[in-house]
Amino acid sequence: MGLYDKGSLAAREMRAKAQKETLSQIKLKNNERGKKMKTRIYVSMLVIALTAALIGGATMAWFTDTAVNTGNTFSAGTIDIDLVDHNGNEITTPIFNFTDIAPGWVSRTVTVNMENAGTLPMRVRGTVSGQAIKDNDIALYGALLGRYKVFLNGGAITEWSDWLDVPSLPIIRTLTRIESGDTLSIDMEFQLPTTTGNAAQGGKVTLDLNLIATQIENLDFTVN
Repeated sequence: MGLYDKGSLAAREMRAKAQKETLSQIKLKNNERGKKMKTRIYVSMLVIALTAALIGGATMAWFTDTAVNTGNTFSAGTIDIDLVDHNGNEITTPIFNFTDIAPGWVSRTVTVNMENAGTLPMRVRGTVSGQAIKDNDIALYGALLGRYKVFLNGGAITEWSDWLDVPSLPIIRTLTRIESGDTLSIDMEFQLPTTTGNAAQGGKVTLDLNLIATQIENLDFTVN
C-alpha cells in the first residue's frame, strides 16, 4: 500500500469520525429540542386548563342572596288556679267554721270562687277530705261526709243538686271549659242528718276542699 493509500485511509477515518461526532451532536440537539417542545406543550396545556377553569367559573357565577330569621321561641303554657273571694282577693284562711251543729242542721251556702290564673283553658274536679282523731270525731265525720250540695256558677252548671250519701265520689266534677282569666263559682251546703247518733256529740272534724285542674285536652282526666 502506498503513501497515498495510507493517506486516503486516514482521511476516510477522520471523515467517518467527524460524521459520527456530528450525528451525536445532532441527536443530542434533537433530544434537547424534544425536551423543550414537551415542556412547551405541558405549559400550553396548563394554560389552556386554567383558562377553561376561569371561563367555566365565570359562567357559573349566578347572583345569590340569603335571608335569616332568628330568635324563634317555644313557651309552655301554665295551669294555675287560685281561690278568691267576691272581690278577687286570694283566700288564704278557712272559708267556713261551723259550731254547735246538731242532727237536722243545714249550713248556710258557702261560696268560693276558683280563678283560672294560668294561660291555658282547663277543666276541674274537686273532693272534700277530712281529719278525725277521737271516736266522736270519727262519728261526726262519717255523718257529715257525703251529705252536701254543690252548685257551680250559681246553678248554671249543677253537677249534683241533691243530698248524697256517696263519700267515695268527688263533690265537684265538670268537663266545662274554663278559659284563662275566667272564674268558676262554687256554692256548697252541708247537712248533719237527723239519724246522727250520740256518738258524734262533742266531735270535731276538719274538712279540706281539694281542687284539681287539668288542661282541657287531657282526655284521661278522671272526673270520678
